[in-house]
Amino acid sequence: RLRRSAVREKVKRLVVPGLQKAELDAWLMVERDYQRDPMMNSLGLTEPGDKAVLLLDGGSVQPRVFGFASSPDVIWQMTESGLFEQVLPLTADDVEGTLDRFRPRRIGIDYSGRVPLADGIATGTRQFAAWLVGRKYAGTFRSAEALAVTFRSTRTAEETELTRQAARCAVEIAERVLAVGLRQGRTSPEDLAWYAGDEIRAADVEAESLPRVFLIRPGDASPHAWPWLGVNSAATIEAGDLLLVDVALRYAGAAGTVQRMAYVPRRWQSEPPADIRRAFAVLVEARGGVAPLF
Repeated sequence: RLRRSAVREKVKRLVVPGLQKAELDAWLMVERDYQRDPMMNSLGLTEPGDKAVLLLDGGSVQPRVFGFASSPDVIWQMTESGLFEQVLPLTADDVEGTLDRFRPRRIGIDYSGRVPLADGIATGTRQFAAWLVGRKYAGTFRSAEALAVTFRSTRTAEETELTRQAARCAVEIAERVLAVGLRQGRTSPEDLAWYAGDEIRAADVEAESLPRVFLIRPGDASPHAWPWLGVNSAATIEAGDLLLVDVALRYAGAAGTVQRMAYVPRRWQSEPPADIRRAFAVLVEARGGVAPLF
């Protein structure tokens, strides 16, 4: 619900000014099966399957938004989003018929007009888009690069709040993982990674990637030994180790990635050794120029 509300507000505020600035009358996004268009994800349309989204400058402050799909799951997701004025079958007749109501002269599609390697949608998808709009409108395609960049790089207040919530959730999970990991001699990074995965599932959020737990053993006997023991290793955590937890998750469409590090103290230590404290101090100083999210 939060994600759908944030997407609707963003579309309402950014699309018409963006179309006008890019000198476009419409913006057409087309996705075929698993040939993904990142803009669909930005609109919260994560269900795989053939689909198209048409956003038009209808002469008012808010855009006219139409969805087209053939899969029942995609149709359901589009309908539930509350974003669309109409959700229609994904056919050439329906897409061209909708365009005839507005007669756009310049239709933006997602490819770069400047960077050859960023050629956007696949050739087959572009041909499919041309078939959908018909011969009359296929010649009006223009690059929607500037519009897509503006939309994806602009963060609304609603999106920022969702990102804060995602980051808070990631922090809580990472710190719980470290609390378990400080019980040296009982667990391994592999155990902690599984525990982090369970915590993510229990929080009812999506894992952006597999949780990663790094074990660093700076007290190795050889001064030339590489102290990093790998990711999610089966090595037992011991006193004197450093643990780094990396948690990446997605909450209501917003991604949050957090890293937390802890030192596993030896029995007689009340604080980490001086060299580790110095390393942390350098890290904090280097990070000082970054504005905190919350």
